Amino acid sequence: MVHRGEADIAVSKISITEQKSIVVGFSYPYNIETLTFATRAPGAIPKTSAIFYPFSFQTWICLAFLLIAIPMLFCKFLKKKYSIVSLAFRVYGILLHQELLLKVRAVSDKLLLGSWLWGAMILSLCYTTLLLSFLTVPVKEKGVQTIDELAAAASRGRYKCMTYQGSSSMWILQNSKTDSVRSIGESILKNNGLIKLNGGV
Repeated sequence: MVHRGEADIAVSKISITEQKSIVVGFSYPYNIETLTFATRAPGAIPKTSAIFYPFSFQTWICLAFLLIAIPMLFCKFLKKKYSIVSLAFRVYGILLHQELLLKVRAVSDKLLLGSWLWGAMILSLCYTTLLLSFLTVPVKEKGVQTIDELAAAASRGRYKCMTYQGSSSMWILQNSKTDSVRSIGESILKNNGLIKLNGGV
């Protein structure tokens, strides 16, 4: 409007960019705003897969190796008094609060059995408590938390970033010294994410 001669002065939230400075003169900035990002709110995770919530993927892998190793360890210490399949059912039954039908006499066997009983009790208690909390309070999907995560999501096409055409935001994104911020600017141009504004300065 100003550079077309339709107005002598414009007073508003006008961003200062290098392109605008070519055709209009700006006063000293009276307000400095920060640049933030808004993404959609994470949705709730379905409760059908709640049995996997209490532990992380790495923890489940460790537990899988542990559950494989425990029957073998019992089989070795008990000197093959029981088959490994029988031991597996008996040992795993403790996690489900079943009675452990194992006859042990040696002190080392009792220590091994006692250690597993304590470990199984703590493991079962932690899992049950966490599972109950997850079922009581809805669990949200993990949303984008940082600029790096947003840049990665935008580059993979999971998020479409948009901004106003001619605003300072695009100039900041394209000329940033941070790779992830520049990547967001490139994603906006690549996916036609510029929104046209009616009128202008």
